[in-house]
Amino acid sequence: MQHGPNLRSSNSIHHSFVIFANTTKRKVDVFWVDYEGKFVHYMCLKPDDRIIVNTFSTHPWIFIDSETGERMHVEHSEIFWPKPSIDASIPLEAQRRTLRRSTVNIHFPLRTLQDTALWTIVKEMVRNVREVETWEIPRILKVQVINLFTKYEKHRQSMEAART
Repeated sequence: MQHGPNLRSSNSIHHSFVIFANTTKRKVDVFWVDYEGKFVHYMCLKPDDRIIVNTFSTHPWIFIDSETGERMHVEHSEIFWPKPSIDASIPLEAQRRTLRRSTVNIHFPLRTLQDTALWTIVKEMVRNVREVETWEIPRILKVQVINLFTKYEKHRQSMEAART
């Protein structure tokens, strides 16, 4: 399975029938990664929403917090690779009668205390980068806050542009 810059869908005959379930208290954007590696917005799931999806085992999926741009997880991973729904060792006719969808729970990532603190600072305290530069905190923390704030603002602006 590819990760990083080579993350993309590839051709497959192995179907996967899933139900994406948003178990977070946030709106989550669901993205299919296409054959060129582009994120294709599939839909936005509200908290506790579910969606039935027919996909393939070689089609990766990504889940992103609509507000912050933070990656949500599935099975403690940022990338979901579906498992084939059909077992090659069982005759296809028998499987068609018992075919079941697997539920895929989208969950909040397990964060370090530092990451949790950085997200809280960015969302609650930071208004602009210049302001952070005046804070009397270690330089490395300033850099981390600025980097996260920049990512957060970029996501917010791209979401606003998409709405207009």
